[in-house]
Parts: sequence; structure tokens; C-alpha cells
Amino acid sequence: MTVQSVNVQYFIETDNTKQKQTLSIRGTAEKANVWDDLEIKLVPDGILGIPLHHGFQRDALSIYNDAIPHLRKDFPLRITGHSLGGAVAMILAAYFENQGYTVERLVTFGQPKFAAEQPSETILSVTTRVVNDLDVVPMVPPHTVARQYQHFAIEVILREGQDYVFLNEHDADRLSIGDFWRNITHFSTKDHHIDSYLANIQGKIENGSRQVPYLFKDNSKSSAVAALN
Repeated sequence: MTVQSVNVQYFIETDNTKQKQTLSIRGTAEKANVWDDLEIKLVPDGILGIPLHHGFQRDALSIYNDAIPHLRKDFPLRITGHSLGGAVAMILAAYFENQGYTVERLVTFGQPKFAAEQPSETILSVTTRVVNDLDVVPMVPPHTVARQYQHFAIEVILREGQDYVFLNEHDADRLSIGDFWRNITHFSTKDHHIDSYLANIQGKIENGSRQVPYLFKDNSKSSAVAALN
């Protein structure tokens, strides 16, 4: 379905045999969606009782009201989203939990920040945020005195080849604040695209993966080139 009022698309997959359902929210697809990312004013949310990013809250409420008739309360719910859809997915997970749904799993890709206070400890316990190493979108909106946006839940950073980084919630939020201005100059639009995420994950499935520290960088290729020169 596409919610015309906010121009955001979502998908629901229901498996009646396994009694599971999955809600997926598409990321920024057209230029119009970009303005949702820029509406960074924090506004009170009547469902969760905390301030939320204005644009993401509006999209989440629109999808929430549109999707309710198509979801089963007796089936566990899995939710996922990319980019704008990732922020909306996390808000939706908290909405549905608040209304008595069992949110079994939440995975977001390239998700920007959406709040200054955590929405739900239960939701965060089943959440993984996946980010590509050069994708700067997860670092916005930047943390300022006026708008103290934070990240919540654990984060998995996908690097080239086999490497990935695992960060707990505290480290993920700390690094997203401190690294924004350093990494903004290295921002890659390609690294934010969902195809890049899928290719990176598929490569690790096929070729193996290894967990490395955040500050670790594999310089073997550059060293080999330098030796040849």
C-alpha cells in the first residue's frame, strides 16, 4: 500500500501457516520524501508520551492507521525498514507494542535518528540497526543543544569484505554524535542505497564474516600497493 497523504509505501506479508506477519516500510523513494527527513522539530507524541521527529511521526501515524485493519493481533509481528522507513519502523514498533501487539523482531537499515528519549525498553531488546560504514544518514539529525537526538539499540556496521563492527547501544549513540562532522565529507550516496546493503550482506553470507573493533581498518590492500610502488 502507498499512503497517499505522506507518499510512503509499506508492505505486509502474512504467513498463516507459521502464524507470523512482517511489516516493511520503504525508504526515501522520491524527492518529496526527503522533506520528511528535514522536518526535525521534536513534537509531543500522544501514544508514546515522548517527543518525536515531526516528519517521521506524521508518516508513522499515517501508516499505523492504514495498516491496523490488515494486521492480526494474535500473530507475532516483525518490522523492518530502510532509511526514512527505518525511523518510521521503530516508531511503529513502539506504537504496536503499546496497543498489545507482540513485536518479535525489528531490523532497520540506514536508519536516521527520530527521538531524544527511548520509546520502549522491550522494543529495543529485539532491535538491530544495520548501517553501511560510509552511510552518513544514520548520523542525522546531528546532536545539538537545541535538539538532542539520540540512537537506541545495538548497531551493526557493515564494512567492505568480511568485516563488520558490533556496537552496544551506548557506544553506537556516542559514536554517532562524535563522528558526524568528521564523516560528513566522506558521505557516499551509493552506500545509503538499499541495494548496497543487500550486496554487502550477501557478500558476507557467501564469503564469511568477521567481527572487528570499531577503530580497526584493514590496510593490507593499501600496504601491498605501496610496496609495489
